Amino acid sequence: MAKTCLKTISIYLNNVLKDPKEEKYRRINLNNETFQKRVGKIAGGLTILKGVGFDEQHDGTLFLREVDEKLIKETVRLIENNL
Repeated sequence: MAKTCLKTISIYLNNVLKDPKEEKYRRINLNNETFQKRVGKIAGGLTILKGVGFDEQHDGTLFLREVDEKLIKETVRLIENNL
């Protein structure tokens, strides 16, 4: 399950890096069943996303206001080196 969590987070972050201005890549629905199964219910999953700048919103989403490319690239590198 941890491996699936890390792979999913890596996909989210790589999408942000490909198109940092695209809001759909910077917003994650916390109530999405697939997200909950792969990331939300896994210890540390939300912590990683919050660590790169995602914030919980009142509408039940995580949103990345500021894209710190260096931080996201380093996070992806660390994740992929540990898969």
